[in-house]
Amino acid sequence: MAFLKTLLIIFLVLWLLGLLGRILLPFALRYLVKRLTNMSGMATPQQRQEHPEGSVHIKGNPPPETRYRPDEGEYVDYEEIK
Repeated sequence: MAFLKTLLIIFLVLWLLGLLGRILLPFALRYLVKRLTNMSGMATPQQRQEHPEGSVHIKGNPPPETRYRPDEGEYVDYEEIK
């Protein structure tokens, strides 16, 4: 009988958690999205204030990535033999 009582309690707890999740999860997600939107909105004006309006600023290209390091040796292409 104790086993059935334990199973019933576990089932009720999981059911209540699911019910609370359906009710509280949308509110929590709305709060999180609003908070992240505000945080990203605060970062945007700071980036725009870097250069005054109308000025031209060109960033340099990043250095090209090398496919091998000089200390690795020479690359040798090979053909598959059948």
